[in-house]
Amino acid sequence: NLSNVNELQSDYIKNRNDTINDIQIIPNEGDDNFTEGRIILGDTNKKHSLVINSFSNSGWAFQSLLTNDDDILLSQDNTRILSGLYGILKPLDLMMPYRLEMGTKLENEVGKNLYEFWGSKLSKSLSKELNGHKTKTIINCASVEYFNSIDNHDLKAEIVTPVFKEIKNGKARIISFFAKKARGMMARFIIQNRIENIDDILAFDFGSYKYNDSLSSPFQPVFTRAQA
Repeated sequence: NLSNVNELQSDYIKNRNDTINDIQIIPNEGDDNFTEGRIILGDTNKKHSLVINSFSNSGWAFQSLLTNDDDILLSQDNTRILSGLYGILKPLDLMMPYRLEMGTKLENEVGKNLYEFWGSKLSKSLSKELNGHKTKTIINCASVEYFNSIDNHDLKAEIVTPVFKEIKNGKARIISFFAKKARGMMARFIIQNRIENIDDILAFDFGSYKYNDSLSSPFQPVFTRAQA
């Protein structure tokens, strides 16, 4: 029941300090099918436990957000997570735990995979949400696999996609493991610093990354760091 879900979300924010002992924060070690930190509500031994969807893919990033209700509420209003099963989620949306990657080949009524299933629905949903925003810009911290679910022709917004590279022996390259964590750190940086101007993300310095002007373009800022 949607109203019950909304009540649970409200109660979680209002009573978090009173109920934190009833909530389990679980890391998903080596499991990319969930975000790396998730919150479990209910009996984790039952199939019908609900989870609060995690805010980012940077390990324990969401756990750190739990110390600040203002950050949680801001991310709820400004952060959206792409899901193969649910489409688009907010950080505090309740959901059933599942394993279904966006790139999964899955026969359905409109095609052979989840990209065909979602079609332009996700793009239109995001565009509708942006109608109330003065500046229609999306900072894309999703992986290529997940952002491929977005039909850019139907997305009425500018898309800025930060790229994270490691420098070794004078060469900059993307290493998937580190890039995944960096995208989560960028999402956290934006929320914690209340970023409203796109140029302000260039100050990102989490994890020793620095903006690299020589490798960047207007819609693809590149951040680099020396690889140990």
